[in-house]
Amino acid sequence: MKHLLFQLIFLLSAVVSGQNWQNDATLLSHARVLSPEASGGSVHLMPFSLLNNPSRIRLGGQYKNKRFSYLLDLEYGTDKLRVVFDGDSDPDYRFLGFRPELRYQTKWSEDLIYLGFEVPVTIKHESHSGNLVDEEQNSFWAGEALERRVRVSGIAKIGWQMIVFHRVMLDAYLGGGLAYRHYRFSDIENPGPPREQPNEWGCCELKQHGGKFRGELALGLRMGYWFGNK
Repeated sequence: MKHLLFQLIFLLSAVVSGQNWQNDATLLSHARVLSPEASGGSVHLMPFSLLNNPSRIRLGGQYKNKRFSYLLDLEYGTDKLRVVFDGDSDPDYRFLGFRPELRYQTKWSEDLIYLGFEVPVTIKHESHSGNLVDEEQNSFWAGEALERRVRVSGIAKIGWQMIVFHRVMLDAYLGGGLAYRHYRFSDIENPGPPREQPNEWGCCELKQHGGKFRGELALGLRMGYWFGNK
């Protein structure tokens, strides 16, 4: 949640800065909305994915044929990335993600806005220590357990895409949707009665064995290099 709020603050700052650009002829000459008639592609990365929990690298590509675009992002994370940012590799984890997306550049607001639909599939394996909920809805303490989480989502998005300094692509979006999330726990060590744990943000539910649907919020910024006409 903290990382999501950080991204929101950054994106709002970028929007305000973008509005100020419109009053600066020099900067405006280097920034333009990607035309709805443009065709080509891009390679990009998501810099803030390194700040997510868990940390991961997210890279992808886009193919644009006028108003329609097709994107595919791949994600990979490991506890070794956490060492870089937090100086601590615990807990151990592995994260894999596959994120296809379809977009349509609208005729609204001088073609600035696009609509998208993304279907991300992610798998995470992580060692966990803390309170858990079993299949019978009973909470318990696990000294250590291996957690496997599979999540499949459908996310509707709205965003804008610009080219700055001739070929540098900026792509900001927000959206929401529905996710199916399934947890499975194994190799449970030192089980016991549940314990009190601090909840810094007051919004985090206990991880529960099995699957359930939940809402999902999407917010992000891509940066990349554009190939093709603009």
